[in-house]
Amino acid sequence: MAPPPDISGDDLHTQTSEYEEFRKRPHCIYFYYIGPLNTEHYNTILHYYDPGDENPLTEETLQTKIEYLIDNARIRNLRDQMPPPNGENWKFVIWNRISYVVFAIDIPNVQFGDHQLKLDENYGGSPNWSFFDATESRVIKDCTVITCINHMKSNPSFGEIGNDAQYFHFDLGTVPELQWPGKKRYPDSGGTNTGPPIGPPDG
Repeated sequence: MAPPPDISGDDLHTQTSEYEEFRKRPHCIYFYYIGPLNTEHYNTILHYYDPGDENPLTEETLQTKIEYLIDNARIRNLRDQMPPPNGENWKFVIWNRISYVVFAIDIPNVQFGDHQLKLDENYGGSPNWSFFDATESRVIKDCTVITCINHMKSNPSFGEIGNDAQYFHFDLGTVPELQWPGKKRYPDSGGTNTGPPIGPPDG
């Protein structure tokens, strides 16, 4: 069955599992931990990467890994974290694997708004052929968590991204709004898909 013509766009909640073009499921996680205000008066954002193994993630293993990553990000001494952060504050975000992208907000009384999770194509520039299968936000270990899958697609025929790069900007749409470095109205909460995808899944 071919994907419907409107599968691309900013509706990340479109589910793709029934389509052959999206048969590959993630083995790894790009995890973004958003914490309370820091000493510079904007919300802490730490980036983590879990490479996974030869097995695609199931709902159960994804849940377990998210719980672990939340506990890990809460360790105050970053040198004691495993995995340690590989970035912060949305700087130099690169995705090069088919993956789960997970946002965890560890701030009381902050929730996702009505639209949950969107891509702002006007800000990001690249049409969305990649990010789908978003969940509704849920509470995990007192964090508000939302996930989606980066399928690393590049065009309307849903072929995998080649030797090019595509930038995407996430609109997290929290209520109340989070405070970002520089107090930008449209924070740089995004990254770049760089192809071709590496590592599993390979078939």
